[in-house]
Amino acid sequence: MKKIAKDIFSAIHEGKWLAIEYQNKTGNTTNYWIGIKGINTSKQMLIVDGLNVASAQLAELTLFYASIRSTEVIQGSYCPINADLIEDIEKHPSRYTFIFQNVANLKLLNYYAECNRLDATPYRKDYRAGFSQNGEILQCKQPKKQLCPMHECLQHPYTKRLVCFGI
Repeated sequence: MKKIAKDIFSAIHEGKWLAIEYQNKTGNTTNYWIGIKGINTSKQMLIVDGLNVASAQLAELTLFYASIRSTEVIQGSYCPINADLIEDIEKHPSRYTFIFQNVANLKLLNYYAECNRLDATPYRKDYRAGFSQNGEILQCKQPKKQLCPMHECLQHPYTKRLVCFGI
């Protein structure tokens, strides 16, 4: 499956926006950020909310799939997930063969890729845990039971635990 199809599939299922390069009827290339709302399978068109990057205009657009030149999923973005569209893709995959050749395999491959990405060993293994006087957990690079004064202790902003590093 092409990268464009994978990105469209990801955007639909994960609720994300796409950055695309689109070639219009006159041959000019326009950059859009799009949120996919639906797919017209008979005309092979995407119904989207599109932001023209150059003019900063937001409008509902219908884009021909064949005119999309490149795509990139915009990480950290949010677009409402169209549950009806996802259900229709799962029930009638033959309607969407112009975009997705094999939907089931793509889900499985994405799962395996995510498992492979998360299966990594930490690069630091020499930390030891200790406790401060008020019971907070300290991480110390030294394998000693007590922290030496040559270490600097910082409070982690999210976990509120103290982390000690050698100076």
